Amino acid sequence: ALAKAVVALDKRFWNGSFFAERTTNGVDISSIRQIVGVSYLDILAGGASMGSGIDGLLPESRINRALESIWHLNGSPAIAPLAPAGRVGASGAAPGTPVWADPAGALLGDATLAILARRPDAAVPLLRQLDDALDNAVQMPWQSPAAFDARTGAPDRAGGEALGHCASWTALAPLEGFAADLTTGDVVLSPQIPGNWRSIAAPIFSPTFWGRMEFRPTARGGVTSLRIDRLIALPAAVQGGRLSRASALLVTRIRVPGPPPRPAGAAPVEAPVAHVSRGTTPLGVRSARDPNGDFVLTFDTPAILTAGDRLEIDIH
Repeated sequence: ALAKAVVALDKRFWNGSFFAERTTNGVDISSIRQIVGVSYLDILAGGASMGSGIDGLLPESRINRALESIWHLNGSPAIAPLAPAGRVGASGAAPGTPVWADPAGALLGDATLAILARRPDAAVPLLRQLDDALDNAVQMPWQSPAAFDARTGAPDRAGGEALGHCASWTALAPLEGFAADLTTGDVVLSPQIPGNWRSIAAPIFSPTFWGRMEFRPTARGGVTSLRIDRLIALPAAVQGGRLSRASALLVTRIRVPGPPPRPAGAAPVEAPVAHVSRGTTPLGVRSARDPNGDFVLTFDTPAILTAGDRLEIDIH
């Protein structure tokens, strides 16, 4: 059913530059939500096991072309100086006045999608732009409106305040590159951060545990750590007043960032080596590279992480 939907989407809406919303007078409208379903699918799929949820859904060229059009049309400072417009004509003209910014659409259909498409350098400035607009122009940082005038910051009084306020959290997991399949023990911790970031440290929220991740890129790979802060156990996971293994995080494989790509013509270097430890205890792993250049580490013996445990991966 999903495959048929993707074919129908492409056939009906793709106009060569973006997935167009067509009006009764034949004008193509660029909606900032045109492929927001890709972000929704990634959320529902939990980031997909050992890979990005957008892999194979739509051609990478389509996603990147649609994003470029959104940035060019919806994000035009001449039309919408405070934040990207929700709907813009293909000619660059905004359909109607005021020009409404769509914060949730921008977060789900633009920033989050850009990170999923490995374009964090474009996503992070948008997150900062929206934060600045809500804080200073709209002056509603804690209960953002469903829409606001992208030129003046005046909020839409039609209601819906705060319904999309938490949409910014959808950008956190792909920025961290975190996903976990709790049934197989497959974990992804492959941050997609802008090239000028020296590190990232952020909280992780999962259905059965909370944690914290840290990543510091290096010339040969990087240092990645995952710390389990707290387990949230279901009653079935508690035996005799103690947490059972069912409430722990079982890790059989983990994907982490590999070394940055070498410039064309650069001298080859020896293959990087991955060292993994739980606390001070080394863990045996077998490593392989995936098509994206990341390392997939398969544990010789599955690692079981409980509250307070710290898993550290050093690639050098």
